[in-house]
Formats: sequence, structure tokens, C-alpha cells
Amino acid sequence: MKPLIVSLDLEFNQPSRKLIQIGAVMGDMTTGQVVDRLSVFVNPGEQISLRIKLLTGIKQSDVDAA
Repeated sequence: MKPLIVSLDLEFNQPSRKLIQIGAVMGDMTTGQVVDRLSVFVNPGEQISLRIKLLTGIKQSDVDAA
């Protein structure tokens, strides 16, 4: 069995701190290769702040469709 590691990345809108994206990567600790990836947008029910748009590149249409 391969030793695997999962790294999680959560993006939040500001200043409300509502979740807008979940990202994860699974990697093989022996080889360093990425085994799988996940990216899911979450609709926070509000407008994405300009600061977050510029920082993450997440658009309003990305979360509206979630």
C-alpha cells in the first residue's frame, strides 16, 4: 500500500468568512507525484468581494453555478 497524503485548501469570502471553494490534492509520499485532485465551488449566497476576486481569480459566475 502506497503512503498517501492529502492537502486541503479552503477559500473564504471576506469579510463574511463564508466558504466559496474547497480544493484538495492527494499525493504519493514515496514518489511525490499527484495521485488525484478535487476542486469544488460553493455558493455563499452573496457577492464575492473584489479583494477575493483579485486574490483567487474566483468569479461570481463560478460560485453562482455551484
